[in-house]
Amino acid sequence: MGDTTIRYLIVTPLRVQAGTQVVQTMVENNTKLKHIVSVFTGNKLCKVASRLRNKGIEVLCPNHAGHCSANLAEDSVIGNETEYARQCTIELNDKLKIAHVTTDGDSKAVNGITNAQRSNVKILRDVRHLANSMKRAVQNCTFSLSMFSGTNKRNLKQRFGLDLKARCTAELTSRFKST
Repeated sequence: MGDTTIRYLIVTPLRVQAGTQVVQTMVENNTKLKHIVSVFTGNKLCKVASRLRNKGIEVLCPNHAGHCSANLAEDSVIGNETEYARQCTIELNDKLKIAHVTTDGDSKAVNGITNAQRSNVKILRDVRHLANSMKRAVQNCTFSLSMFSGTNKRNLKQRFGLDLKARCTAELTSRFKST
């Protein structure tokens, strides 16, 4: 299982500061312990470069002279899940081969894993994202006029979506516990 978390520092009505830090984690899903097997941390922040820029000195991160705490360039895309998953997979290549990966619905991490180990990986979806997708599908569906009775049909449709989500999540969860 893998996921990426991006940290955004400043969000105000007048200014949006793009993400500056990212963490990609890979967790094994073969045991109940769910150990973290690989972590990639990315950082665009560098105190030394900031101080030098304030003095009028042009500095490029990462790898400038002196101590550079950044390992990502300031203009790099912070949401590059493909690259972060690739880095984690390279770290694991000598120890294990990834056959299945559980991600959220919009993740591109599988591309990085496939690229790093040069073989295809089967994509699985986690229960939470699958359930939310089902709920959205119900809300976007057009039902017959007689499907829901009463005057507040929109509310009943939303409640039906939530109920379906809860029931399917319970079924999947109980199935996982029994295996």
